[in-house]
Amino acid sequence: MRGDRPEHARGGIGARGKRPLLLVAMILAAALAVGRRERADLPIVYELGGATMGTTYSVTLVAPPLPEDRLRSLEDSVAGRLGSVDRAMSTYDPTSELSLFNAHIDTEPFAVSAAMLEVFLVAQTVSAASGGALDVTVEPLVEAWGFGRGGHFAVPEEERIEELRSHVGFRKITVDSVASSLVKLDPEVVADLSAVAKGYGVDRVADLLLDLGFTDFLVEVGGELRSSGVKADDEPWVVGVEAPVPETLSLYATMQLADESVATSGDYRNFWDAGDRRYSHIIDPHTGRPLAYVGSAVTVIHKRAALADAWATAMSVLGPETGLAVADDLGLEVIFVRRGEFGLLETRSSVAAGRTIGVFEGS
Repeated sequence: MRGDRPEHARGGIGARGKRPLLLVAMILAAALAVGRRERADLPIVYELGGATMGTTYSVTLVAPPLPEDRLRSLEDSVAGRLGSVDRAMSTYDPTSELSLFNAHIDTEPFAVSAAMLEVFLVAQTVSAASGGALDVTVEPLVEAWGFGRGGHFAVPEEERIEELRSHVGFRKITVDSVASSLVKLDPEVVADLSAVAKGYGVDRVADLLLDLGFTDFLVEVGGELRSSGVKADDEPWVVGVEAPVPETLSLYATMQLADESVATSGDYRNFWDAGDRRYSHIIDPHTGRPLAYVGSAVTVIHKRAALADAWATAMSVLGPETGLAVADDLGLEVIFVRRGEFGLLETRSSVAAGRTIGVFEGS
């Protein structure tokens, strides 16, 4: 068993269906120094950041000089956007909108905010397209296997797994866009939106910045990223993709982003050992059991971070063979990396075949 506690144990939305793997934002140009430049005609690089959703966030913004009061207002607005997502979708706050929905043991419609409705719609869309590989109702099984808030690792009894599975299934929740409500077909079903919420938070911040007239920025929440425009040197944003190696932080490759989002999921950061078995935190909704640990990661590139986030979880469950077939059918840009006998092996969807990435020597 690993000695470190899951990141989500600190509170916030957490990531119980998918741990937010560290997709490190690497700004590789010296032009990214923060603060005012000696030349007045060059843009300034501002760095904003803080804590949210049980993890951290960062915003790298390239903009003309901003008055101090506008910068402070911008910082407050960014924190406010993320805070509203956390307050609505936290499973740790008993007063959050999601917690109140989970406590709604009834089949009567439950009215929800526009944000909750949007996240559920994203989740349901990806669930249907992936054959249920993404399922926001899998939370009771995550808890039972010890990857939830308590962190008490254990192998559940077979009867317990089957009992919980009877209340799991994305089709057990109906989303009514017209009435802005959710309906439980099974009153005991509960949801956890952590496989989508961080990406959604990234989108909310990116949309805020665009609405305010900013065009060049990189937004990151818990490893989920979205880029817009270019860096201060007019070069594309460059990010680093973590290698699927447990117990250490190492990079597999770098890639450029052009008005895109990227999310990564894998089995190598949150797991526990029992005898000769290693249990990944990623639960397969079809079996009610953790995926077999193989040392793998999947990266999804999409225009919207919420969809990249959701599809990264779905692809982890589907695996390279089925996942790439689904990606090709839907035109998704997906890159799988897994450990092989002689190093890391990479496979890509057709759309991702033309993307240039810089693989580090020795990966």
